[in-house]
Amino acid sequence: MLTDEGFFYITNIGLPQEEIDLQFAIAKAFFELPEEERLRHRAPLKDGSYNGYRPLGALSLFPGMKDTLEFYSIFKFIPQSERSHPDLIKRYSMEIERFSRFMHENVSFKLLKILAAMLELPEDQFVSGNRYEDECDSSIRYMLYHARSQEENRMFDDTYFRGHTDKGTMTFLFQQPIAALQVKQTKDVEWEYLRIPAGSVAVNIADTLQFLTNGYLKSGVHRVITPPKDQMHLDRLGVLYFVRPTDKLRWKALD
Repeated sequence: MLTDEGFFYITNIGLPQEEIDLQFAIAKAFFELPEEERLRHRAPLKDGSYNGYRPLGALSLFPGMKDTLEFYSIFKFIPQSERSHPDLIKRYSMEIERFSRFMHENVSFKLLKILAAMLELPEDQFVSGNRYEDECDSSIRYMLYHARSQEENRMFDDTYFRGHTDKGTMTFLFQQPIAALQVKQTKDVEWEYLRIPAGSVAVNIADTLQFLTNGYLKSGVHRVITPPKDQMHLDRLGVLYFVRPTDKLRWKALD
């Protein structure tokens, strides 16, 4: 899986399900805020930063056809990433920081050490470039795909987000009930649904690890499409954590 598809699952990460559920509850509450309030905390997209709110329709999937995705990214809790947040986010800032730090410093570091050992490299080979205190755009992201009508889905060719890989080191995707995310093996032309088992977290190897391992680990290609008919009318709420390398990383691939 690591060398062709770029996705795998982990269990028993050390977080109670209640803490994961709380993040979904915060995400849901955020998207229920008035649009004017969300827009007050808009990310500086023109500067290339997603730190904050990314509104609906920021991307054209086809000429004249805007996407139906919105999300809110909260960068690391370090001075360099400080910005304004809605009162809702401020109210739960301790819980969000604890969750983010745990995913970054506990879960991702364990995986990065395992990957280094697998490649017979020093234990901190990948950890050293992903320290929490270093400036970068690692973030927790609350994401909402809005449901579309059948006619809209036909117009959009059933596409919610085109096939792509993630930049950065790795991405964690938390289990939610709506099937729409598909992955593609690099040696295969067929897409298949990514079904995250209950109690599991999906891990997506991203572009940085592919580069640093000289292509041995593959960055997972994935897309979002129209859900099955019985779920087509439902909005799709997601919680993700993105691990990104330090902005000062010295890029050198393995021989």
